[in-house]
Amino acid sequence: KPLSTTRLRPVANMGLQARTALQLALLLSLGSMRAMAATSAEVSCAAADAACAATGLPRDHAMLQVGKKQTSRGEPVVPDAKHHPEHHNPYVEKVDLEHKQVGCFPRAKGDPKEKPENFRDPGCVGVGHNETRCHSGLPFFRLQMQQGQSYLDCVTFCVSKGLDIFGVMVQDWGSECRCGASTANTAAWKGKRPPTVLMLPEAPLPEGDEKCAMLVWQYSGNFEDGGLP
Repeated sequence: KPLSTTRLRPVANMGLQARTALQLALLLSLGSMRAMAATSAEVSCAAADAACAATGLPRDHAMLQVGKKQTSRGEPVVPDAKHHPEHHNPYVEKVDLEHKQVGCFPRAKGDPKEKPENFRDPGCVGVGHNETRCHSGLPFFRLQMQQGQSYLDCVTFCVSKGLDIFGVMVQDWGSECRCGASTANTAAWKGKRPPTVLMLPEAPLPEGDEKCAMLVWQYSGNFEDGGLP
């Protein structure tokens, strides 16, 4: 953007040489700020590529942005056909949800690897408190994702079920969407304290960890009466 003339308004008793030096200093300062912003954007994109590469997910930055709160209001979710022509989604929907990326989590011991027969997988019903985290901490649904779908399809699915945590688990046969709930989502837990085996680990894995198996996002909007609006 052009520099505001107000910023460069000369002091009345300042000489030409001094004014020129002041203007040059301001220009250099603005240039440095813009360079820092560009570098920050490149780092975010590189982080997104690393996260995608670790899980086999598409690298389209429009589909995966790391570490930023995201809001999509009324814009159709369309993968970049130029870079990912194989990811054409005939079921494009509009998304109006606030969400953020939580991070990547490991596959828990005993986590199912076969294709789910039904998205209402009952595998976590009645699990004991001393068992390992059921379905790696996202226990409510297992939805097989179709070719061309992105994590936004998983976001939409889980939110439609009143759940505020969503993850994509990469399997040998493809990817599946899983849903979970935070402690803030008291409606999902019917006002009871959720057992640890049905919750995610307290913290995600460090970036680049080889155990990374499931990328997770979380609804970041408001709650109403303890649940999603």
